[in-house]
Amino acid sequence: MRAREVRRKFLDFFVRNGHTEVVSAPIVPVGDPTLLFTNAGMNQFKNVFLGRERRPYSRATSSQKCLRVSGKHNDLETVGSTERHHTFFEMLGNFSFGDYFKREAIHFAWQLLTEDYGIPQERLYATVFTEDDEACKIWRDEIGLKESRIWRGGEKDNYWMMGDTGPCGPCSEVHYDRGVERGKRCKHSFCRDGNPTACPHFGSSKCPRFFELWNLVFMQFERREDGSVTPLPNPSIDTGAGLERLSAVLQGVDDNFQTDLFIPIIRRIEELCGGSFAKARDRMPYRVVADHIRALVVCISDGVIPSNEGRGYVVRRILRRAVRYLLKLGIQKPALYELVDPVVETLGDYYREISENADYAREVVRTEEENFHRTLQRGLEVFEEAARHAKAGTISGADAFKLYDTYGFPVDLTRLLAQERGLKVDEAGFEALLSRQRIRSRTASKFIQETIPIPKLPPTRFVGYEKLESEAAVLYATEKMVVLDRTPFYAEAGGQVGDTGVLEGENWRFRVENTKKSGDVVLHWGRFERGDAKASDGGRCVARVDKERRAAIARAHSATHLLHFALRQVVGKHARQAGSLVQPDRLRFDFTHFRPLTDGQIAEVERLVNQKIVEDHPIKVVEKPLDVALKEGVIAIFEEKYRDVVRVVDIGGFSRELCGGTHLERTSQVCLFRIVGEQSVQSGIRRIEAVTGLKAYQVTAEERVLLLSVSEAAGTSDVKSLAQRVRKLREAEKELRRLKERPAAGKVDPNQLLKKASEIGDVTVVACEVPTAGGMLRSLVDRLKAESSNKLAVCLIAGQGSRASFVIGLTEDLVERGVDAGEAARVVGAVLGGSGGGRADFAQGGGPNAAKIKDALSAFRAYLSERIL
Repeated sequence: MRAREVRRKFLDFFVRNGHTEVVSAPIVPVGDPTLLFTNAGMNQFKNVFLGRERRPYSRATSSQKCLRVSGKHNDLETVGSTERHHTFFEMLGNFSFGDYFKREAIHFAWQLLTEDYGIPQERLYATVFTEDDEACKIWRDEIGLKESRIWRGGEKDNYWMMGDTGPCGPCSEVHYDRGVERGKRCKHSFCRDGNPTACPHFGSSKCPRFFELWNLVFMQFERREDGSVTPLPNPSIDTGAGLERLSAVLQGVDDNFQTDLFIPIIRRIEELCGGSFAKARDRMPYRVVADHIRALVVCISDGVIPSNEGRGYVVRRILRRAVRYLLKLGIQKPALYELVDPVVETLGDYYREISENADYAREVVRTEEENFHRTLQRGLEVFEEAARHAKAGTISGADAFKLYDTYGFPVDLTRLLAQERGLKVDEAGFEALLSRQRIRSRTASKFIQETIPIPKLPPTRFVGYEKLESEAAVLYATEKMVVLDRTPFYAEAGGQVGDTGVLEGENWRFRVENTKKSGDVVLHWGRFERGDAKASDGGRCVARVDKERRAAIARAHSATHLLHFALRQVVGKHARQAGSLVQPDRLRFDFTHFRPLTDGQIAEVERLVNQKIVEDHPIKVVEKPLDVALKEGVIAIFEEKYRDVVRVVDIGGFSRELCGGTHLERTSQVCLFRIVGEQSVQSGIRRIEAVTGLKAYQVTAEERVLLLSVSEAAGTSDVKSLAQRVRKLREAEKELRRLKERPAAGKVDPNQLLKKASEIGDVTVVACEVPTAGGMLRSLVDRLKAESSNKLAVCLIAGQGSRASFVIGLTEDLVERGVDAGEAARVVGAVLGGSGGGRADFAQGGGPNAAKIKDALSAFRAYLSERIL
C-alpha cells in the first residue's frame, strides 16, 4: 500500500465515523508565536483543548506536517542513526473535543489497524498508564488482548502533559512487533522469549523488536500552578500515528527509509554518488540527506528560509548538516538542490504549497548550498587546526565560535566533526562568546517606550469597522492616556498605524495622537486640549476618528494586499509577507525573495496593482472559523495571533488574506499606486516602499518636472530622445574625467591595494582608506575591477579634512548572490555620520566624521560577512 493510500485511508476512515477532515496547519504554527515549529497534530487545536476556542465540529482528523528539531521534541541528532527517527514527518491523528473518550478511541484504532489496514492482531501490543485500569480493561475485555500483551508504564512513558500546567492525562500506545528475529538483536532475553513486555527497553527507541505505531492521549485532567490535578469538564482525545512508520509496516519493510516516501530521494542520491543504499555498510549519510531535504522543502514552501536567527537558523543548520553528509558520500559539489524534485514527487500531490513552490525551494537550497560550499573548505582547514590544538580532548569555545562566526559552521556541525575524531566541544564557552556578540550587536536605535501602569480593565469594544464616531464611557484616564469602554479608534496592529482624532466630553477635549493596545484594552495616547484627566474620569464622551487620515491609511492597506497579490503573480508563489508598515498613503512591505527585483519586474508589479485599481473590484470582509479559512487557501501571517473566528479580506476573489485592519470598499478608491523603493532587508527578505492616492500623484508630478528639467539641461525638448542624449553626455563626461584623473589616480597603485586585500569566504575584499581626492575614487574602483577577476568587493574611503567620501563597487556575481552596494553604502554612510546610496553594483556617499573611517571600513566588512557567509 503506497503512502498516499495509507494517508487517504486513515482520513477517510475517520470521516466515515463522523470526523471533519481538517487541512494541515503550516510548519510554522499560525497564531502561536510561542512555538518555533509545529511538532504535533494537536498544535492547531491547542486553544480548543484549553477551552479558549470553539469549532463547528466536535470530532476532527488530519494529516499534519511536523518538524521536531528544537526544544523538548528534538530528533535532529538522532536522525540517520536509527531506522525510524525523522526531523520532518507526517502525523496522522483523530481528535475529540468533549465528544467520545477512551472506549471509542481504542476501538477506532484497533478497527482501522486490523480491519482496514489488515495488520495481523498478533503483531500488536498496547501500553497503558500504570494507574489507568479503565484503559487496561478496554484492551483486555473488549479488544481481547491478553494481559501479557499489555504493558503498564509510568509518567515518563504513558502520561502526556501539554506543559507544566494545562490539560494532561494518561495515554495508551499501540506497538508493533517486528518479530522474534529482530528480538535476537536485543541484549535482554525478554525480547527473545515469551515475555517481551518485560524488556526494560520495551516502548523505547532502544528496543529493536518493538516500536510505537500510534499514541492515544486521554486528556481528562487539568494540572494547575500549585501542582494539583482536577478533572476536566469535557475529557478529550488527541491521537498521533506517524505516516512513515505506518507505511513501513504496510509496505513490509523494516526501515522507514525503504518506503516510497524516501526511495525516490535515495535513488537520486545513489545516482549522484554512484553508491548503493541497500549495499552500504553505513546507511546513515543516505538517511540524513533524504530526511533533511524533505524538512528543507517543507519549511521553504511554508516561507521559512535559511538565516542567522530563529527558525531560519534551524533551517540553515539542517541544510549544512545535509551538505556535510553529502560530502561523506563523496559528492564534492553542490547537489542537495537536485533532490528537491523527488520530494515534490512524493509530497506535492497532497500538500499543494510544496508543488507550487518547487522552483523557489530549489533556488533557495541551491543558493544557500553554493554559499556554504564557498566557505566550507577553508572552514574545514580551520577545524583541523583547532582539532590539533584541542586540550584534554576538547575543542575550545573560542575555536568553535570562530568557526561559527567567520565560516558559518553551526555548533552542531562542529560537534559532529569533533565526534568523528573522538573529541568534544566546549559548548558552554561557545555560548558565552555568542551571548557577548549578541549584546555588542544591539543597535542604538532601540528605545524604551514610556509605560504607565493601568488597573485591570474590561476588554475595549472596537466599533471602528462600522463607524468613525461613537459615544463612549471613560473607564480610566491620565494626562497622557484615556481608556474607553468602546472606541472607533483602530489600535496599532498588524503593521497598520493607530488612528488619531478627538475625544470630547462636557468640559474637556483630548487630542488622540496615537492608539495602541495593552492586551484587549485600547489605549488612546495624546494630550488634553481642554480640561484634564480629573474632568474626564468616569464621564462620557464622543470619540471621533480623523476621517481623512483613516481613509488614507485604508488606501495604503488595501494597496498592500494588492501588492502582495501582484508579487506572487510576478515573482512567484513563494513571495510571502514578512512584515509591513501601513501609514497614511504610504506603505512598506517586506517579502520572502532571494534576489533584487529587476526593473522589469518592478514595473510589472506596479502595472498589475494599478490594473486591479482601475478594474474597480469590490473589497469584502467576511468572518470564518480559522481552520475553514486556511483550508480554503486564505493567506495567513505566521507571527500574527488569530482567534478561532477570523476576518477574511477578499478583494475581487483573487486576493484573500486574514487581516484585522481597516480597508476600502472598492479598489478604485486607492486611486493610484507607485513604487518608490526596493531593497534588501536581510538575506532572503526584500522590501518594497510605495505610495498611494495624492502622494502617488505627487511622485508622478515631481518625476515629470524632473524629467523636463533634465531634458532642458541636456539640450533637448524631446523627452523621448532624452535617454540617448544623456548616454552621449555621460560618455563625454567619462572621457573628460579619465583624462583629468589619470595623474591623480596613478598615485594609488591598484595592484598594491589588491596585495593588501583580505578574504571573506571566497570573496576578495579591498576595504581601505586611500590618499586621493574623493572625485578620483570611482575611476580607482574601475581600475581595481579591471585588474581583478570576479568575486571582488571594494570600499574606498578618502578623508578631506573632517569629512570623508567613499565609493563601493561589487562585481556582478556578488550582486547575483544578494549583496547590494547601495545597502552597504547606507551602512557605511551612517557610521560616518552621513548617508550613502546607489545601484546594486556601485554606490557612493560621505559624512562629516572622518575620524570614524576605520569603524566604517569594519562596518563594510561586517555587512559582507553577514551576506556572504
